Amino acid sequence: MKEIGGVKFHVYTSPMAAGASASVVIETKSSLILQDVQQNKPQMDDLKSLIQSLGKPLRRIYISHDHSHHWVGLEMFPGIPVYANQATIEGMKQKGEGELQAMKSQFGPETIPYSKVVVPGNVVEAGSEEVIDGVRFVFNSPAPELTGPVIFMEFPDQKVMITHHLAYVG
Repeated sequence: MKEIGGVKFHVYTSPMAAGASASVVIETKSSLILQDVQQNKPQMDDLKSLIQSLGKPLRRIYISHDHSHHWVGLEMFPGIPVYANQATIEGMKQKGEGELQAMKSQFGPETIPYSKVVVPGNVVEAGSEEVIDGVRFVFNSPAPELTGPVIFMEFPDQKVMITHHLAYVG
């Protein structure tokens, strides 16, 4: 955990054998925002325990892009609004069910017990900005030719950027 300018950034990274994905819990004064979930149930349980330990409500989830290890398991957060860019939403609609089944085959139903693809219901546009609980969030896709349609989360007042699998603080 790193606190900067009244915002706490909790980074959870799964071990390489579990898919090596990263989730970031952004803790504001009264709520939590999550970027990306964990694909494997043991790591998802750890992430959910972290979220519960913080004692604040999870208000929304952002999915950075359409690679399955960023969104498989969204069904573990029923009722929480999920946001992604339009390309991610379309990719999940087109490939999601096949990717979910492939992960179940690769890792087994105990590790990937999820039964459905939860497609984000809210669109976030590159270049847009929101203020959530007094914290400025800027959404960007600075190099789509290199990264594809990945949404980066910037916190200009804290000088923090969360990119694909990384959180840059400082």
